[in-house]
Amino acid sequence: MRNWLKTRIGATAVLVAAAGALGSGPASGALAASPGVAAARGGTWSAPRFLRRAPGLESRGSYVGTLSCGSPGNCVAGGSVTDSGGMRQAMVVDEVNGSWRMPRIVPGTQALNAGGYAEVTSVSCWSPGDCAAGGDYLVPASGSRASERAYVVTEANGTWGTARPVPGIVSSTLGSMVTSVSCTPDGTCVAGGNDDATGASQGFVTSRGDGPWSAARDIPGLGGLAQVSCGAAGDCAAISGDHVATSAAGTWDRARRLPLGAGLSASGEVYYASISCPGAGDCAAGGRYGAAHVNEAVVADEHRGRWGAVQPLGGLPRYGGPAGIESVSCSAPGDCAAGGDYVRRDEPLAFVVAESAGTWGTPHTVASPAARAGSQARVGAVSCPPGPAGDCAYAGEWASEPPSPTMSGMFLGEQSGGTWTPALIVTSGTAGALRALSCPAAGLCAAGGQAGPDPGAGFVLRSATTTATSLVIVRGLAPRAGAAPGPVKTARATVWVMSRNGGTPDGQVMLIDGSATICAITLTRGTGRCLLSAAALRPGAAVVARYLGSADFFGSASPRLVIGPRSRR
Repeated sequence: MRNWLKTRIGATAVLVAAAGALGSGPASGALAASPGVAAARGGTWSAPRFLRRAPGLESRGSYVGTLSCGSPGNCVAGGSVTDSGGMRQAMVVDEVNGSWRMPRIVPGTQALNAGGYAEVTSVSCWSPGDCAAGGDYLVPASGSRASERAYVVTEANGTWGTARPVPGIVSSTLGSMVTSVSCTPDGTCVAGGNDDATGASQGFVTSRGDGPWSAARDIPGLGGLAQVSCGAAGDCAAISGDHVATSAAGTWDRARRLPLGAGLSASGEVYYASISCPGAGDCAAGGRYGAAHVNEAVVADEHRGRWGAVQPLGGLPRYGGPAGIESVSCSAPGDCAAGGDYVRRDEPLAFVVAESAGTWGTPHTVASPAARAGSQARVGAVSCPPGPAGDCAYAGEWASEPPSPTMSGMFLGEQSGGTWTPALIVTSGTAGALRALSCPAAGLCAAGGQAGPDPGAGFVLRSATTTATSLVIVRGLAPRAGAAPGPVKTARATVWVMSRNGGTPDGQVMLIDGSATICAITLTRGTGRCLLSAAALRPGAAVVARYLGSADFFGSASPRLVIGPRSRR
């Protein structure tokens, strides 16, 4: 693919999430977008909004590159943010009960970051407010050079601890970094990355249970580490280049190349990009294969501790150009999904594909969100919630190619009941990357990335089904039990708007009698009041409380409330 798909764009955070982080003013409106955004708002995803500026941090020049949700409405996004002094700092943003808090610098990293650049590269949450993250920061080295240092940090009960350098890694001018973190539901976590102290990249892992992080250990034969995934405590798998390594009961085997399946020549090369392990000894890895003029998107499955051969996906052109998988996610052993790109008649296209009961299906081409020839697209992130197969989500980017007018943007799509939905445009006319995606439950997702133009401005949006409102309650309009008949007087109506899946709805509720609005209530923390006059409380009036919705919550309405002969005083 082209450089726009390979280069981290100097832009700010993109979160697909909640209302609490929304700003106001000219810098925080919706990004330029096609009508597809409005369609998404009515179906699955809300319109994007910019993040507000946190004290001491700039609103531009940041990005979100990783995101994990402990439950619907409780997520953590990580990346980098520019402080008021122009230094790039490691950043986390917490979502709590559906509301995103202010971006903040990871505690402890600012003091470590003497070289002026730090980031969160990976985060993994096992329950709401309980997460682990890792990344790197720069320190001055010999001459004018700076080198990277790996760190890890843990959040417990919603409070982030202090980041620490990975124990056991020898400092060198060549550096180290954490590239991936994976936690199991019991809170056991493994962080892995690259250590270049010997002059050649070496994959390492560090782990934690209830206590501190362990000293880093090299994985034998693994030159670097791109991603690690743990299906159970002590049972993990890691990838780097064309090698796969596995652990059982905390002990890592030597990394190895997997055998090549039918149609793949030994003269070709495999490059794994992603791995997902939904259970101990059950994993799926995806990537690219290239040999001479042959290019394939490939997968490999581990079942009950035994890896099968690397297999090409069927249904994609072998000779059109580069093809590969960028992201794999599994909901259960043998039930996974993947996404990536391939070339057909010189046009780079995005695809998604599902595995069911251990068999990979036919790739589904994602319709170009640009809706025109001469554009390129790629799926860069896929997420499947634990449980039954067939309810995953995907995210990616698209861009036009010369001589077409320059356009670019990001898109999201879903799989529902095993059927892939068309891509919906998140942003249009702006460069960016949408690579962070997490779905803790079916249809309930959050995503993140970055948006330009350089240095860009961060924005948020969310899976609207995460906070679809389920109930509007009104009190104060019904006649009081035992009240004597008499003239209608004033009444105070109180409304509550609640969400099925967490979060606190904001916006307005209208009290409507027929076609007439008799009161408008602005919600504060999901509730509000209105004093109604005698004229508005005519006997026999049928009042409906209608919540208008917001960028993050669907609208809804209460049942009709018929005003009796006497209202509550």
